[in-house]
Amino acid sequence: MSADNGVYILVSPKGSGKEYRVTHAQAIENVTLDPKEFGDMHLYSQVLYFAQSAVFTDRQAALQEAARIHDRVGWTEYGICEIKVDNEFPKYTVPEAEKLLEAEWEKRYPKRDTLKEIL
Repeated sequence: MSADNGVYILVSPKGSGKEYRVTHAQAIENVTLDPKEFGDMHLYSQVLYFAQSAVFTDRQAALQEAARIHDRVGWTEYGICEIKVDNEFPKYTVPEAEKLLEAEWEKRYPKRDTLKEIL
């Protein structure tokens, strides 16, 4: 069975520099969903994965935090990885991002009442 986990550093533009946020997560591909296909779902996911993370403006400090988290976790399938995005970190709160993401999934995959309706 796959753990599908890693320690991830989200690298996003901030003004004329960069901002780094670090987290341990699974299914991280949600933060890079294609906007042409999934709209703003990648932005909502970035908030859900990284809103509680410490914010760094120095890459070395972010790498040190990633190493600390990795040591605490003990083992990850993907190790420490950087994810570079083109957008500044979204301004949504976690509850806003949860609600918006849920609404998007509901539009795409409406809930069904019975298995018969699904089939």
